[in-house]
Amino acid sequence: MNMKVIYILIVSFVVMIIAYFFILPAENIQTKNVQTENIQIENIQRKIPSIYGETNKLEKGPIVSFGRIIQLKKENELSYREMHADVWPEIVAAIYEANIRDYQLYIATIDNKRYLFSHFEYHGTDMKADLAKLAANPKMKNEWLPITDSYQIRMPETEDGQHWFKLESIMQLK
Repeated sequence: MNMKVIYILIVSFVVMIIAYFFILPAENIQTKNVQTENIQIENIQRKIPSIYGETNKLEKGPIVSFGRIIQLKKENELSYREMHADVWPEIVAAIYEANIRDYQLYIATIDNKRYLFSHFEYHGTDMKADLAKLAANPKMKNEWLPITDSYQIRMPETEDGQHWFKLESIMQLK
């Protein structure tokens, strides 16, 4: 892939994130005003349901796509890139055995902070068991994740028990 295509993909992905989090129709949000240190803060609670159609089909079959985001500590970016340029064979095998395919990582700067965006597909039939097996893999659990997780900062509102913030799919063209 040439750099222009990669740049267009990253910009498109960032625009979708910004649109989802910041550009919401007024009728689809509820606001709650909070006064903090003489600064008015508006708390927005999203009330937008998932919409399914031709470009965003409700996936019920054996392949499910996932998108996630997390902040990357700037001081660890080089080490993070080096690790992912040559992923350990045991980690690749563990991911593959967990029925994860088409795993991709992207990086972007937003508001002078570095963010990682991941996409992967799950091709198995028992995701809970497969992900538990992946999490229990000794190389993953004791070596890979302690390093990579220490390079990252969880996003606000990330679900309890999760490290990466889950993104909602709103369109897929295959």
